Amino acid sequence: APLESMPAAVGKEPGNVTLRFAWPAPVEGRCATVARRIDASGTQVIRTTSRVTAERDGDQLRVDTLDVSVPSGVPADLLPLAEPWAAERLVDAQGRLLRVQVLDSKVSEAERTAITMRIGQRWQSMVSAWAGRSLPLDATYSATAPEQTVEGPVRLQIAIRADGRVPCDVRTTATDCVRLRILSQPTAGDAAKVARLVARELLSADAFMVYEPSRVRGFASQTTVVLITDPATLLPRRLTERRTLQLRIDPLLGDDGLDLNRQDEMTIACRWSR
Repeated sequence: APLESMPAAVGKEPGNVTLRFAWPAPVEGRCATVARRIDASGTQVIRTTSRVTAERDGDQLRVDTLDVSVPSGVPADLLPLAEPWAAERLVDAQGRLLRVQVLDSKVSEAERTAITMRIGQRWQSMVSAWAGRSLPLDATYSATAPEQTVEGPVRLQIAIRADGRVPCDVRTTATDCVRLRILSQPTAGDAAKVARLVARELLSADAFMVYEPSRVRGFASQTTVVLITDPATLLPRRLTERRTLQLRIDPLLGDDGLDLNRQDEMTIACRWSR
């Protein structure tokens, strides 16, 4: 379907999938994460496990990530890809994230800010972006939305889609869950700011010090999120995020210039019990 202006909600017509935030509580999830980075140096993979609990806190919900298990020897710059953070989230009855508390007292203030931002983005893609919507299957809607970054806020062009009904996990054939998809990329107006963000990620510290926007000849930043969730509760079963970065920079003072490509992918799957 052609992209259309995404409404706040679509009417509950026959054939639509209605998405409601109604996590059962208390509930506990055993989660496994596989994170993969592909770049010029090859492929690196991280596997972690964690426990997620949800309990009522008055009329709100407290969601904790606990008992995170991370293998030894993982390079520090790869760890954030697996999001291995023990944290507490406070969520309102509509699924909106009210507060994040990082439970590791050893992280720096800068790290705490970055982790809090990332946890907020993950909750949005997993729950709050969908809560309260009723979407027709196989229709794609577009919108623009702000995202906070270390360079300040940028606006993203977003395409959102409900692909269809699917089994919640491999142990069942009943199609009680739904597959949802978000594709995001920067708007043209924020191209220079996003190119600088991509350069900050892909370049070494020394190379970034002499970064000049006028030397950028091409860049791309695109993120795809695929979520399998229970539409009656938005209790997530599986989420995969794939992020592709590309950056081409003209030569400076006789060097060869740069042509950098990187793909990051993270999948988290959870099995829930009351």
